[in-house]
Amino acid sequence: SFEDFLSKNGKLQDLFIKFRDNPKNWKNISEECKKYFLEQTDNLMIDNEITKYRIEGKKNFENQYGSNRVNAIKKIFEISDIPKIKLIESTIQYAHIYPVWAIKDSILKLDKSQKEERNYLFEMISNKDNFLPLDVDTHALYDRNKLFWDQDGKLNKSLELENNEHYEDKLYIYSKISNKILNTTNIKTYLTKFIELKNK
Repeated sequence: SFEDFLSKNGKLQDLFIKFRDNPKNWKNISEECKKYFLEQTDNLMIDNEITKYRIEGKKNFENQYGSNRVNAIKKIFEISDIPKIKLIESTIQYAHIYPVWAIKDSILKLDKSQKEERNYLFEMISNKDNFLPLDVDTHALYDRNKLFWDQDGKLNKSLELENNEHYEDKLYIYSKISNKILNTTNIKTYLTKFIELKNK
């Protein structure tokens, strides 16, 4: 029902209540409604663009490192010997170094007329150097700020991950990003941007 629909859309429900309780103020409330719907439309358009750039980013990454995700990990990280744990390709994801949510927040702060700045931010989502191949567990730890890589590519772990046997072998794989990769790509730029974001 319409009431059920409104109950799941808090801001919209608030606007309808305002109309009901302040009918004489309908012009101002109408403007507020218009602003809300424009924001929602822009949000949806941005989400659609983000999806497009995510797909493009995966293609860009695979063009650079190949479609075998285990091999991509071996190319990007310095693994001196074979760890005990076996990497399963189906569990490896492409993780954004500088997160998409932060990029989206920056886009939303821009005026639509700032096309060059918006394009730059969208292109950060598809840039092959803004990705690291991580297994699903490590990706989740990264998203929860339990670990990150500094500008020299060294893995930094939270105290709860230090000497944690459950993650020890797996995190050994990611302990250092290859110097060759750091010196021949722009990965370091995104690592720096992430640290700046983390320290805000």
